Amino acid sequence: MPRALVRLDDPGLTSTDDHRGPRGAHPGDAAAAMSEDAPGAASPERRCKVEVQDARRDKRLLGSVVVASLVGTFAAPWGLAALGMETASLFAALIGLGSYFASALSFAGADRGPGERRLRDGSVTIEGERLLIAEGAKESSLPLARLAGGWTERTPNGHAAVLSFSDGRVAAVEQASEEEAIDLLSRAGAGAQARAVRMRTYREDSSGRKIAGCLLAFFVLILAPGALALLILLFTAIAKWSLAPLVPMVAMGGLAPLLGVAAWLWSKVTPSWVHIGTDGVMVKSAFRRRFLPHRAIVQVALTHGGVGGAYHFVKIGLQHGESITVPAASPAEATALIERIQAAQAAVAMQDRARLLEVIARNGRPLAEWKKALGSLVARTGYRTAGNDLEEVLRIVEDGSAPPEQRVAAALAARPHGGEAAEKRIRVAAEASAEPKLRLALEKVSAGEDEDDLLEEIGAGDARKAAG
Repeated sequence: MPRALVRLDDPGLTSTDDHRGPRGAHPGDAAAAMSEDAPGAASPERRCKVEVQDARRDKRLLGSVVVASLVGTFAAPWGLAALGMETASLFAALIGLGSYFASALSFAGADRGPGERRLRDGSVTIEGERLLIAEGAKESSLPLARLAGGWTERTPNGHAAVLSFSDGRVAAVEQASEEEAIDLLSRAGAGAQARAVRMRTYREDSSGRKIAGCLLAFFVLILAPGALALLILLFTAIAKWSLAPLVPMVAMGGLAPLLGVAAWLWSKVTPSWVHIGTDGVMVKSAFRRRFLPHRAIVQVALTHGGVGGAYHFVKIGLQHGESITVPAASPAEATALIERIQAAQAAVAMQDRARLLEVIARNGRPLAEWKKALGSLVARTGYRTAGNDLEEVLRIVEDGSAPPEQRVAAALAARPHGGEAAEKRIRVAAEASAEPKLRLALEKVSAGEDEDDLLEEIGAGDARKAAG
């Protein structure tokens, strides 16, 4: 089963400090991912605990309540005071403030995560391209065509398969074991090979988001009169066609630090979205987005920050020492993201290796033409801008399961570009080989000698084995 679909709270993973990408991944991981059941495969009805949350609808509804409460906090007292009802206006202001902060608290914690699911008795089944979930008297039909991602979470009674849909709905289905949860995800089409995966991460856990939401509401309450005054000044300047009304705006520059704090708090209550596809990883935060090709990612690791390492991040290391960090609410959430990226990278690495072996193979070409093609196989500058990565070619040299002809060909392609380090690795690969002709050919390549005769002989031997 694909390693991407992992437990979000496995204690054995929370202390991991170094998770490698495809350069440390085993090809079997990608092979296992490719052997998943076909997405949408029919399954019998299963009785279990389930929950379907329309997170997008809940956040829009709660956001509307926040805005309405904020407007009411100012408008209702002003209107009642204008009618001479000073006592009622005071009560209206207090009620408005209470509603405003309560709705802001609910808005910040609207997205439910591990340990917050409201699971109820129900059933789940897959029929064609739809996931059918019954929660008591409520029935939900979720189109698998809109499935955006999937992962597993540990629950008090087992594991939950969590499926996220592009329309904002999130379905959690509790199963007796992690294997059953992974099987459900695979049948729904949430495997690493099935589609691009969209995962959500937060800087804070649910409690932290609620605290940040209340603080953000406080700063918005302070900034709201300034924003209203700014609009009035702009409309006045436009109406009078004069810059004079804009002079007070200079004094409002003191609100800039408050805006900065509000923006920082906003980044804590809004998620970072990570899209993981076969071509790379798109990271979108509250104020920035960036695309990272898989081939540019050299390391994915769990890191910690803040006082006592209270904050958790996924550090994505890129070529030339550059890196970016993606926040996570917990080590388990970070681990899930790391495993998902690794699964996609392993699948890409496996595909790249298959293509590279096909390019390296002689395929009946004359020896001179074949060697000329090998000379331009490895990129000389940049990262795969003119050919293939030197490291990948050297791995074929060292791979005892690769055909001897292709191992020697890979050595020929790598030696001119790798210097002494490549020559040493080719020599070590030769020493590890038991087949005399292959060992001699690799030794000659590492020494820079002519190996045409041995290459011809090895190629002919491979051809005879294939024919036999």
